[in-house]
Amino acid sequence: MKRKGFIVLLTGITLFVLFLAIAVFSFKAYEGSTSLDKELNQVIVLKDPSTIAKLSANEKTKEFFMNLSSNTKAERTSSPQGGAWITNEHGVMLLKVYFVTVLNGEKINVFMYQDSKSKLSYKLFPKWMIASLETTGESFAGE
Repeated sequence: MKRKGFIVLLTGITLFVLFLAIAVFSFKAYEGSTSLDKELNQVIVLKDPSTIAKLSANEKTKEFFMNLSSNTKAERTSSPQGGAWITNEHGVMLLKVYFVTVLNGEKINVFMYQDSKSKLSYKLFPKWMIASLETTGESFAGE
């Protein structure tokens, strides 16, 4: 009987840890898309040519962002659509994640990464940063 109780307890703990991992991942995904909206809206309002040039994947994207009205807001931002581990210029591994958002009715591909500084707070609550932006040339048809 003790063995059966131990197996039930171990199964319960395993299920709880699995549930907790799924909940944390879901929160992190939501956090990434809300950070994307905030950061992208700030890029649009500030309209700094050097920032837009640095983030734009190509000249077409740069022109698109420079011509946006400062009232334009990111909308219909997706959850993460995929990702990969990359190494930055300092040799630090970063998770680069792909999102899609809509600006002025056009789909925009956005790649973001988690800024991972050595502080414990950044490990637990990393800050999302835009890595690159690319226009798709596709219009958003709506719902």
